[in-house]
Amino acid sequence: MFEECRLEGDFVLSSGRQSKVFYDFDLLKPTEAAMYVEQLLQQIPNDLMRQVNFIASPALGGIIPGFLAAFASKKPLVMV
Repeated sequence: MFEECRLEGDFVLSSGRQSKVFYDFDLLKPTEAAMYVEQLLQQIPNDLMRQVNFIASPALGGIIPGFLAAFASKKPLVMV
């Protein structure tokens, strides 16, 4: 479903790590990005989510998924 935002190649992430895959949320429509983040959040056990106080997201490349995750989980968002 989200293959249109999946890019393959040699990427250096903002963390400095290398990756063969990069998901570019800017290539998705807002509703598609929201559905993707909701699917990711559903994989986190409820017991663990209750212990989460806020969602931290990198300012570079993480604004959209961070905002959507914070909104969907009703948690405050912290940009780092």
